[in-house]
Amino acid sequence: MGEVTRSITIHRPPAAVFAFLSNPENDPTWVSASIEHHRTSKGPKGLGSTSREMVRAPWGGKLWVEWRVSGWERDSLISYETTSQRRLGSTDLDIMLKEVPAGTRVVLRCRFRGRGPLRLLERLFLGQLGSNWSRRDLPALKQQLEESPRGGSR
Repeated sequence: MGEVTRSITIHRPPAAVFAFLSNPENDPTWVSASIEHHRTSKGPKGLGSTSREMVRAPWGGKLWVEWRVSGWERDSLISYETTSQRRLGSTDLDIMLKEVPAGTRVVLRCRFRGRGPLRLLERLFLGQLGSNWSRRDLPALKQQLEESPRGGSR
């Protein structure tokens, strides 16, 4: 199993950042691999909520991924685990928020365990993910949340 972690500081309060990040429909506006993302569960967002996302696959195609919220602490943590594509491997994603003097420190952490031949590509996949987070995704998140009067929420 491999892991990648990246972070950025956003000049907004944790509650505003959490409100934006806890809405899966916002993902395509800042996550470069996300094409569309929708909640599939009814009721309030939180532990056990589910969603379905179409992503650009590392090999160039498109792939549907189903997620379940496996950790939820208001204004500080959202954790997801994949519930689909298990034949390819397993993915756990943590979005951690910490209040800092300048606003909110956002830390993204992904743990991926490939299955079969994909085990050989774990490092490549995680390296590409980390590069995308650093170069595109986290700067896009920061820009969207800091420049929008409502914090970027849809």
